[in-house]
Amino acid sequence: MRRFGILLVMWALSSLACNSVQVNLFDTPAPALPTPAIPGALPPVQAPVIQLPNLTGVQLGDEFRDEHCGYSFRKIPGYAFDATTGFGPEMTAPGADIHTGPIIMVLCGVFDYPRTNDDLIAELTANTSGGTPEANPIIYSNQRNISVGGVNAVSLDTQAQDTASGGLVAVKGRNVFAMITPYRSLGIVGLAPADKWEETQPYFEAVVNSFSFFEPTVTPTP
Repeated sequence: MRRFGILLVMWALSSLACNSVQVNLFDTPAPALPTPAIPGALPPVQAPVIQLPNLTGVQLGDEFRDEHCGYSFRKIPGYAFDATTGFGPEMTAPGADIHTGPIIMVLCGVFDYPRTNDDLIAELTANTSGGTPEANPIIYSNQRNISVGGVNAVSLDTQAQDTASGGLVAVKGRNVFAMITPYRSLGIVGLAPADKWEETQPYFEAVVNSFSFFEPTVTPTP
């Protein structure tokens, strides 16, 4: 699931991005033109935003800042940290399997026209199985609107199976997505073997709660 999940998230976050980012994993139709506004129609009702609770018993470490994408978060002490993966910074627990974790990864993308959180989720969940070579698609559930660093975001629970070093392993996780601006996206991916997710989840949520945003060094031009 790790390879499939990361590539799928990268596709959702940046497949429609500016020409400097090219991720072509699936053949997808061109985005539909916006529906003309109906005079007198009421705007859609915004679902309530749920703030993840402050956690106790989880101590985070040093701050990591991504100046290019314009975000920061605090690392997990004892987890291996790598900001040179080519996808985004990732943290892996001691003894983690390369495919199933426990792992927490951060991804960002840039689009050449405005997008919403609903657009991101629609792109992601519409391509979890069809048109891919993966035998075990990701199943998304428990979609919630939350707040991350003062930015509206969407949280989704995940489950799937993957072939790890010891055979086929059930995995669980959580993905958090947000359009930081109408043109700049963020994804936070947490993943662990199913029997390890309960103890991994508090660390994932603590990392999510530690996020803050700032103006990136290079501001994308629509």
